[in-house]
Amino acid sequence: MTQSRNNRFDSRNNRFDYRIRIQVPTDSTDAVLFEYLREEQNRVYSHKEMVLSALRAYWLPIACEHYRQLRTDFTDRELKRLARNAIFHLRERADMLLHHFYPELLAGALNGLNSEAKLSDPNSTAYLTEDNLLYHADDIDLSQLDQLD
Repeated sequence: MTQSRNNRFDSRNNRFDYRIRIQVPTDSTDAVLFEYLREEQNRVYSHKEMVLSALRAYWLPIACEHYRQLRTDFTDRELKRLARNAIFHLRERADMLLHHFYPELLAGALNGLNSEAKLSDPNSTAYLTEDNLLYHADDIDLSQLDQLD
C-alpha cells in the first residue's frame, strides 16, 4: 500500500480511517439523499452501514480485483464470491424499487405468466411467497419504465 493509505491505518485499534466531506446544493436531490441518510430515526441500519452497504455492492469486487496484486488472499474464487454477493444485493435493491415504484408493471407481468410452467422451471427467477409471486428485475422489460412515467 502507498504511504498515504498507511497513514490512515491506526494500528492501535486495527481500524482504517476514511473521511469524506461532500457539499451539495441545498435544493438538490443529493441534499435530500444525505438528509435521509443522516436522520437514522426508527432505522435498522445506521447511516454508516447504509453508505457502506451501497459502496460494497457497487464497488467492492472491482476494488478487490484492482488491489489483488497487493493482497494475495484475493483468489479468483474469492473475487467471484464477492461479485455474486454484489450482484445479489444490487438485484435485491432493484426488486425493491420495482415493487415500490412500479407495482403496475409487476401486475402486468403476473397477468402474462403461466405460473405453473414458471414455477416448475428450476432456472426460474420467480418465487412463491405467502401472498403472491415476486419477480426479479431481470424478469421485467425495463424499457417500459419510461412509458409509465
